[in-house]
Amino acid sequence: MTVKELSATEAIDFIQALAHGIEKSPTAATLSVQWIKAALLAHASFIMSQPKAKQQLQPVQALLKAKLSNRDALLRVRGNLEALTISREHAQREGQKSVLELQEPLIDYQEGDEKVVVPEEGSSDEDEDEAKNNDDDGEFSGDFSGDLSDLGDLS
Repeated sequence: MTVKELSATEAIDFIQALAHGIEKSPTAATLSVQWIKAALLAHASFIMSQPKAKQQLQPVQALLKAKLSNRDALLRVRGNLEALTISREHAQREGQKSVLELQEPLIDYQEGDEKVVVPEEGSSDEDEDEAKNNDDDGEFSGDFSGDLSDLGDLS
């Protein structure tokens, strides 16, 4: 049997039963509202022409208005939650990127590199230029006296 096949009085009883179900279990409201809409559309001419039918459906109308009054506030809350969730996910992705960047090597040694200059924290461009100027074509001078003097007597 379809909603159109119901008599007008059966349709009103059906609508009232659906409204009662919405009050008891709001989670079923989506499907119930679709049925209410179908019943109202199928029997609108009878309901509009009968004052008693209108009066019987006033509690249903009040219930639906009460449910819809919270809709805008709930949609705002839902939008805020979605924005927070997206923001949190974005922050987590960015955090993972920074950890991966920290795991990359500071120097990539290639075999055959004679000298690798690693800039120290807080070093300036002048320190790097000075290190380049002190490099004498990579030849071995054999003079370690200045380098070994701070080791002291080893004997």
